[in-house]
Amino acid sequence: MTTINDSGTAASWTQVTYFQIYKVFASASPESVGLFANGRQQCQIQVEFIARDDRGTPVTLTASDIRTHLQLIDYRSGAVIGEGATANWSVSTTGNDYEWDESVITMVRDARGETFAQSQGNASATSHPPAPANQQRVTLYVSSAVATRLQVGAKLSYPTASRPAAMTNVSSITFNDPLGNGEGQFNSMVIIDAVAGPALSTQDYGDRNPDMSLAMQPVGNENHFFRAFQCRVNVNFGRRRFPLRSVSGSKGGASGFAVYKYGSFGANWLWGMSYYAQPGAASPEHFPLPPLSYVDVETRGPTSVHGVDDASANGIARLAIECITRIATRAQGDSTAARHTQRQPDAGLYTRYEPINMLRQCVGGIDSPSADSVVVGVLAGNLRGRFKTSTGLDTPEVTTTMLYLMDVYGNEHALRLAFSTQLPQLTLTKA
Repeated sequence: MTTINDSGTAASWTQVTYFQIYKVFASASPESVGLFANGRQQCQIQVEFIARDDRGTPVTLTASDIRTHLQLIDYRSGAVIGEGATANWSVSTTGNDYEWDESVITMVRDARGETFAQSQGNASATSHPPAPANQQRVTLYVSSAVATRLQVGAKLSYPTASRPAAMTNVSSITFNDPLGNGEGQFNSMVIIDAVAGPALSTQDYGDRNPDMSLAMQPVGNENHFFRAFQCRVNVNFGRRRFPLRSVSGSKGGASGFAVYKYGSFGANWLWGMSYYAQPGAASPEHFPLPPLSYVDVETRGPTSVHGVDDASANGIARLAIECITRIATRAQGDSTAARHTQRQPDAGLYTRYEPINMLRQCVGGIDSPSADSVVVGVLAGNLRGRFKTSTGLDTPEVTTTMLYLMDVYGNEHALRLAFSTQLPQLTLTKA
């Protein structure tokens, strides 16, 4: 048996004497393959054939020959998959790194009360003889962006375009006999069931408090005016937790996401900013997320003319002014002036803090990273601070954002992250 490779020169063949398509092993009836219809996950389809020249000598097709002449087809119409009515399907000679696990797909179908396609083989099908030693076996990778069922056959054309291609969709031939009728006609197929991903509800993503907010846990030490809180976001299908591939702030992308907010007057935490890490990662990424760059933190209260701190009067008055300014800034909308208002803090009252350094001092990184979890945290401070851009401008709060979880099977889960009414609590809902 030979496999596809990129060596050798283009071959020339005039006959196909052995040809079949199957899932993992040949059987006397068509096989059904499960596939998530997300356009990313691929199922593997095996094709075996023997091509010969005019003298009957086996010919080894090169990788270029395979890509040019071997195609998967719609068993019923003979149309090449990926074209026309099957434009939402694709076939490749190379696989990607999304996992194909039919046990998960079967669980999803069972939860909906659905079943895979049943065998529809020819009643007169007989077992086929052992495969010859010199056949070529090629693995093709099929994906679908639409939930549907497709009967798939194979087609092997000749270098001479005028010669009819060998095809496995001749229903009058005995089913799954790879020797065919001796005239280049064969009959075998695989039924591919492309199914929608799991239907999950909001509570299936992450551990929850009774009020359905995410279960935030304090982490790190308590020796600073700031503290870290973390929660885990998972994809939970019944009793099974899906391994995760990535998390992003954009659909199908790799951008960051963040929320940051000021606490209410008199609250335990006066500001908070979120951070996150990719599944299994030990350190956060995109933290802080631009335009947020650093925090100006008040390190002492205003001083009276007598050199005594007077936080009770001036401090409260200044906080009131800041709150009024913040409300007015929000009311102006999304203009540049509203988003970035210059503020010059009183000399000596504020100190610049880099969020990533604060996080390292507090907890060091991501607490207990896991491949089936996205850790989302909040860094919160109990001294008044101001969110700043890299150029020293104020940046307004961002209290809600989209995030997209990608599981290892290629299913994307659209969610919305937001702050709850009280820091550091977060909410996560389906978008």
